[in-house]
Amino acid sequence: MGIDCADISKAERLAVIGKPIKPQASDSGKSNKPFSMSFDDFALNGQSKAMAEKMKSDTYILKNLAIAGQMTVFYAAPNTGKTLIILKMLIDSINSGDVNAKNVYFINADDNGKGMITKLKLAEEFGFKMLAPNFEGFSVAAFEGVINHLVSENECVGKVVILDTVKKFTDIMNKQASTLFGTMMRSFSSKGGSVIMLAHTNKNRDGEGKRVFAGTSDLLEDCDCSYIMDVSVSPSLNGSEKLVTFENNKQRGDVAQKLNVYYRSQQGMNYSELMATVEVRGDSDAKRIQLVADVEQSRKDNIEIITAIADTIAEGITLKTDIINTVAQGIAVPKARVRKVLEKHIGGDYLAGYRWEHAQRVAGDPAAAKRLKLIPPAS
Repeated sequence: MGIDCADISKAERLAVIGKPIKPQASDSGKSNKPFSMSFDDFALNGQSKAMAEKMKSDTYILKNLAIAGQMTVFYAAPNTGKTLIILKMLIDSINSGDVNAKNVYFINADDNGKGMITKLKLAEEFGFKMLAPNFEGFSVAAFEGVINHLVSENECVGKVVILDTVKKFTDIMNKQASTLFGTMMRSFSSKGGSVIMLAHTNKNRDGEGKRVFAGTSDLLEDCDCSYIMDVSVSPSLNGSEKLVTFENNKQRGDVAQKLNVYYRSQQGMNYSELMATVEVRGDSDAKRIQLVADVEQSRKDNIEIITAIADTIAEGITLKTDIINTVAQGIAVPKARVRKVLEKHIGGDYLAGYRWEHAQRVAGDPAAAKRLKLIPPAS
């Protein structure tokens, strides 16, 4: 395999460039032909099979998401569940034997006291190490010192560093700082270390409604693999169901382009119980959860319209067209928006965010199919 230019220091590059090129000599010690140099000397042809076999044998730190010996970044908004999911997948890899727990260093730099204790208990149970700034003398300077020492002593192979979150170790809004940090971590991964970094997305979405990574693009440019995580939340009895979708936006190696991970939270659950609900879900199951989550989000965003529609139906106006006209005029909202909200909340499950359903057909009422009735609130 070739070496990424980012893996070569400036001094090494200058040494190669400045080295005089000499003609190849014959057995007699004299050049047997005029010197020539060609790109053919560097061609990879003939190595495809070996490269393909290496890709097949890649070991995952996090199954289908993060490959050993690479730098992987996960971007997500707060409360997405990124730490929960990453730790669950890490523990799965430890239990399967793909990762040696004693070589894993989870650096918890974004937690409160209770959260730190909870995750420390997990580290103690499953054998990986947890570090935290301001404890046992650990700091950003100490982190950089250890990384540079491991690189200089060639002791990076097999070691896994998880940064939660990366903004505690570099200024992701500063291009120069991000570049220097990326160079340091690249030196670690190029010598066999694995780096998993958790980072945040912007508060605002893009024009297509998707999450966007926060900070400059340097971290994304320096890493091997990157994912944007987004969450869909649907209500359930005494809690909620969450579907976190990982979408790949950079890859080197055989990783998933998209992965759906589900977890469920209920009142009174502890962290271990919450982690036990984490599982990968198929696309059909994911679509169902996302549909319910979409309805729930609409309920939160359109309280005024939903209340007006419910009041209108309660007053005895049950034909869809009449409801739309009455509500649009009453609260000065475009008919198209009222219609969209009306259609989205037709269903049979109050807990899932639906608020009305089609009325039963009545003999002699040709418009019965277009009438709606309210769904009683869940008890």
